[in-house]
Amino acid sequence: MLSILLSMKHGISVQLFADDVKLYLKILNVIDTAQLQGALSDLVQWADRWQLSLSVDKCCVLNIGILQFDTTLCLKKKPDPYYVLK
Repeated sequence: MLSILLSMKHGISVQLFADDVKLYLKILNVIDTAQLQGALSDLVQWADRWQLSLSVDKCCVLNIGILQFDTTLCLKKKPDPYYVLK
């Protein structure tokens, strides 16, 4: 269900294995970055809805290639305002 939600709504490739989720997206412009942020926000909402915790300290961003975008991707969690992915 989660993979279908993220792939259809945001065009994100999703890999699920046990308790791990990997999101993949080729970033070519700022719009792609916004799509990835939207998918991350939906992932957090889905986890909250199902009362699942996210291990934010295990989350990261992997950049492959020469294109670099000056952007910040965040996971919004309660009660803390934001977790920034690095």
